[in-house]
Amino acid sequence: NGMVSFSNIYPVNGWTAYTNVNITSTSVPNNYIAPFWDDLITTGNSIYTASTNTSFIVQWSNMYFYNTNIPLGTFQVILHNNMTIDFAYLTLMGNPRSFGSSATIGIENIDGTNGELYSFNRDSLYQGEVIRFIPRNCSNYDIVIMNSSTSQVTIYLDSMPSIPSNLFPINGTIFRVNNNITIQWYSNLSSSYQLIVSQNNNFNNI
Repeated sequence: NGMVSFSNIYPVNGWTAYTNVNITSTSVPNNYIAPFWDDLITTGNSIYTASTNTSFIVQWSNMYFYNTNIPLGTFQVILHNNMTIDFAYLTLMGNPRSFGSSATIGIENIDGTNGELYSFNRDSLYQGEVIRFIPRNCSNYDIVIMNSSTSQVTIYLDSMPSIPSNLFPINGTIFRVNNNITIQWYSNLSSSYQLIVSQNNNFNNI
């Protein structure tokens, strides 16, 4: 559900990991990193991991919100060996929920007495954003906001298809009612696609 936990995250006293809470809280869960903690649905090929000589990456790919038709997108957490932590948002699908309006984004320590909150249930993200947590001391971090196109911290996992690029129609194209429309896009390594058409960015008229 969009978080990396270093503790037991099974239900405790009625708590379940899909119910996000604010940072900080001494109630369970604690000891976690949450690039996008919300009630998400995963499939068999939704979460990927990879490592380099200096980092470990977890990627949540093409995620959806549980029990809805609302797509979220693809995001990562990158753990660097210098203790820096990056949250990278590769694609966000445009609904307010995909921008964090119902999510917890931040990190919390082992007992919930300290943490760094970026946002809680707030429309705060944008596609291409990278949130970097830089250690100030053993228990506190500074938060720096960057863009993945310039920060060069975003690493696309080799096992994942590239993000589809639009070929046609171009943005802003206007079509007449009942016109036949051909949509073209490209993604390297993709073997299948899912096309979602909605009348608005809430995806409630698919």
